[in-house]
Amino acid sequence: MIGGLKAIFHDLRTEGDTAAFSVVQVATCALMLKAAAADDEFSDDERKMIESRMADHFDLRPRHAAQLIDEALDVLSGRQGLYAFSMVLNDALDAAQRKALLEMVWEIMYADGSLHEYEARLMRRIGPILDIEESVNDEIHAAVRARIGP
Repeated sequence: MIGGLKAIFHDLRTEGDTAAFSVVQVATCALMLKAAAADDEFSDDERKMIESRMADHFDLRPRHAAQLIDEALDVLSGRQGLYAFSMVLNDALDAAQRKALLEMVWEIMYADGSLHEYEARLMRRIGPILDIEESVNDEIHAAVRARIGP
């Protein structure tokens, strides 16, 4: 399964003015996009926040962060599920990095100012598939909520 996912990511890469992204970068971005769309809406605010997080986290130029989102959207159009992305991320990231990723995803959930019921359900699934205990997921959620509001 991971080999197939890596092949999909590799096939989407192009040369020229576009950046070649790693499997981890695309999987991270795809997870965030999946989370942002959990309420069946993907707002400009959510996209801007994901672009900003990707640029900061992976040290990308803004246009490359936008290209990363486009590439991740292409991957998601192939109906890759959370499990495929989590396998890539669990193999590549240590516990602290997975916690930081979960924190970024929680921030994306609040990008539109509220947490929708479907987003909350998805976050209850994302923690365990990233091998993060429920209590730790709850702590991260509480910290993000305290920092950026309800």
